[in-house]
Amino acid sequence: SMIESTRNNIESSFDRVVELGAEEEYVHDFSRAVYNHEEEDFASLDYEIVDEIFANDFRDESMTEKDIKKLAKAAHERGLKLGIKHNMAFVNIGKYIIKGLTGEIESSVEEDFAKFNSGHTEEWIRDYFIKWQTRLIERGKMYEKYGVDIMSITPNWMGPTFEGKEKLANELQKELIINLREVFSGKIHVELDFWEIINGNTSEWKKYDYYEYADIKEVRVYELPGRFAIANNPTKNQIKNGIGKLLDRFEEYSNFHGLKISVFFSPFSYKNAINDGIVEHYDVLNKDTKETEKDWEHQVDAWQGFFEAVYSREFVEGVNASTMWWDNAM
Repeated sequence: SMIESTRNNIESSFDRVVELGAEEEYVHDFSRAVYNHEEEDFASLDYEIVDEIFANDFRDESMTEKDIKKLAKAAHERGLKLGIKHNMAFVNIGKYIIKGLTGEIESSVEEDFAKFNSGHTEEWIRDYFIKWQTRLIERGKMYEKYGVDIMSITPNWMGPTFEGKEKLANELQKELIINLREVFSGKIHVELDFWEIINGNTSEWKKYDYYEYADIKEVRVYELPGRFAIANNPTKNQIKNGIGKLLDRFEEYSNFHGLKISVFFSPFSYKNAINDGIVEHYDVLNKDTKETEKDWEHQVDAWQGFFEAVYSREFVEGVNASTMWWDNAM
């Protein structure tokens, strides 16, 4: 289970997770790139990966040793395993708070992501992996100290892509996992590329096999996009059938690589969310955000349809049930 919370109610949150029957609890650690120049230049090598600070956007910050110790203790006392995922920002995300005043958070994030990943050079990729590996080994030592059970190597939110340099990135990912195992004895978690799975062909699926070096391979699902989309305002059975078709595609990928896959599922609580996906509710002046309508029953149907669809799928080794705090209908 992955449920957002605060330091003040870790224990009560973990109690609810246990009541739901979960075996693992995932939390997020945060990192950011700090450049040694004022102008924005995503091609620059002159940056460091450091702790995120709360003052940056008033919601996220890196975990301290005290945080890790408390989380691990709370999880283990309840018979839960603790997993840690990572968010990485190559922009000062505090600027998006200002964008919220104009209803442009979503478009600004998309623009920055496209600009950031517009063509990394071999030099940039090699430098990035040195820095990201250094960061993960530093964090891995701390997680090991307090008995964290699972650690992801995948940078969420603004992770780099490696179009045209997949062979290089694949080998560097393997090296990262091998070196991380020198300091961290728990399970290594990686995230599979959702869009590569649903849109790629077998030749594209061959570009990466570093997943085989990890223990948990997870794919995130927030919505049913493109050809997997279903009718608006669907019934539970329509959702089940739509998710079933998506799982069929995942199974093709699983069989191709000989992998067992964990599925992360996070349906939102507004009308037709199964087709429309994430809404950034900090984007308070955005027209689409304003027009979202709460729909608890739709979310219930999404969960029920998902569990009925995933039941008995042998290639699925786990389900990560997620709710997101920025979905203000939660």
